[in-house]
Parts: sequence; structure tokens; C-alpha cells
Amino acid sequence: MNILLVTYMRDCENISQGLISIASSLKILYPNLQCVIFIGKNRNKLKNDIAGIPVQYIKQEGTKYSRLLYLLQNERFSNVTYFISIDNDMIFETNEFINFINNNIDNDYDIGWGRIQAQNAHGMWAKLVQVDKLLSHNIIRPFLWKIKQGISIPGQCFIFRSSRFKSGLMNVDSYLDDIAIGLFVNKNQNNIKINFYHKVIGYEYPNITFKGLCKQRKRWAKGFYDVLKGTTKLSDRKKIIIHATSYHCNWIFNITFIIALIFVEPVLSLFYMMLISLMMTIKLPKLFLYGIIYQVIFPIFHIIWIVNFFKGNKNAGNE
Repeated sequence: MNILLVTYMRDCENISQGLISIASSLKILYPNLQCVIFIGKNRNKLKNDIAGIPVQYIKQEGTKYSRLLYLLQNERFSNVTYFISIDNDMIFETNEFINFINNNIDNDYDIGWGRIQAQNAHGMWAKLVQVDKLLSHNIIRPFLWKIKQGISIPGQCFIFRSSRFKSGLMNVDSYLDDIAIGLFVNKNQNNIKINFYHKVIGYEYPNITFKGLCKQRKRWAKGFYDVLKGTTKLSDRKKIIIHATSYHCNWIFNITFIIALIFVEPVLSLFYMMLISLMMTIKLPKLFLYGIIYQVIFPIFHIIWIVNFFKGNKNAGNE
């Protein structure tokens, strides 16, 4: 079995210890493991291998999604059975990650993903991002997939069978590979074996500044706009809108209810916010206070997303 580990490196990054550790662990189980690292056109190649694993450096600009399309369409990689796509800046629960990969391959799944959380970083914005990840990865995404409306996978790390995805993926250059791939999975979920791995397999490094979060939301808005523009079926657009509403617009209902309770009984509004915070942070109770702050402050970034989505935000990738 041929397995290709794929990662993407920004010009300012080096090969992470997390990537080296995961590659080493996978190599023991899958001796034929190879690795592709995408780098920018102005970036010099770093090493010829990682922990004894052959590495191909591919100089190509573009989004993660366009790079995955390139691999799927390139004859050089036609013999690959599984692609494992991971972000270079991830920190992994190594044993859980390996269990996840083995579970996917042993049970012949076509695509699989586990839960991702934000790394524990200092600062208010980092803590709020942690809460946001708990909400999206532990509540919203699993619920939508359970009712067969899910179109999002965790783009930070997933595994998929090459042969199932060689054709059918939309041909767009989107920042939201998680939506573009997830929509294809949703449309074909009766014929695709999906591994919903419910344990945490890794941690991504969060944006820790207000400016960084604003830029991220602008990129997401551009990516979402491109995916929506690339769909032609009304049923697909409905699912995309359901996803956007559940994540980017749920705060509207929450804030409206909080304000209504303030006029009725201010104490009730506080208890309500505490209840919502408890639901979001039950697996990380130390974030309980930030769960309350999240409900008041984080809608700023959803508003930025909404504004830039309706603008089309053509310059998002240049910021």
C-alpha cells in the first residue's frame, strides 16, 4: 500500500517537530510512506528526506485545495492509495493520531477525520479561539453531519482514498478546502465510507491577535464565496447556506436572546450565558470564563466574515 503524507509550508516556516514525529511513527507501520511538501516558488528546498522518508518538494503557489487537486491529477502520484493531508504547524496526540490512521486503513474507509483543538497559547484572543474550536469541532460539525447536512471537514488534518476523489471535486481555487472537499463527501455520502473519529488527534496553532483573526475571516469569506460560486445545484447551495448560518450566524440568535433576557431579568441573562459557556467548554472547564466573553466579543469576526462575503473580498489572499 502506498501512502503519501502531504503538508504545506509557508515561506517563514521550517519543518516542524510535529511533522517529523508523525512521519517517523507512520514510517514504522507503513514502510512505503512517502512525503510531499509544498513550498512557495521563492523558497529553497530544505532537506532531501525526513526521518529517512523520501520527500518531494513541489514549488507551487496557490491554496491548499488547488495543491491537492494537482496531486490527484498528476500521473506521478497515480499509484498512491491514501493521501494524508496535515498542516505543518500541527501538534499531534501521536498515539491517538496513529490509532486514527490505522482505524481508517484497517476498516477500508474512503475518508476520515478526527477532532482538532487549538493549542494552549497565551492571550485573550488565543483563549477565545480555543472556545471557538470547541464549539465548531465538538458541537456544530458533528451535529450537522449527524443530520446529513454537514459539508465541513477539519482541513488541518484528514486522510482520504485517492481513487474516490480523483474526479468529482469542484475545480476552483478556494481557501476553504474543508468545505470544497466536504461538500463532495456530503453529495456522495451514500457511496463513501466516512470515518467520524470522535477523539482529539491534534492541536493547531491559533491566531493570537485581533488583526490576524480579521485577516483569517476575510480569507474564509473569499473561500466561501468561491465555493458557493462554483456550485450549480440548488441542493448544494442550501447545504452551504445551512453551514454558514450554523457557524457564522448563530451568534445573532444568541445575542438577541441575551438582550431580551436583560430587559426581562438581567440575572437570567447571566445564567443563560453561563449555561451556553458550560455547553461549549465542558471538555475544557478552565475556559468557562472565556466562554462567556466569547459570546459578547467573538461575533465581531463573524460580522467581518459576513461583510466580506457579500463584497466578494477579491483581495483577501493578498493581505
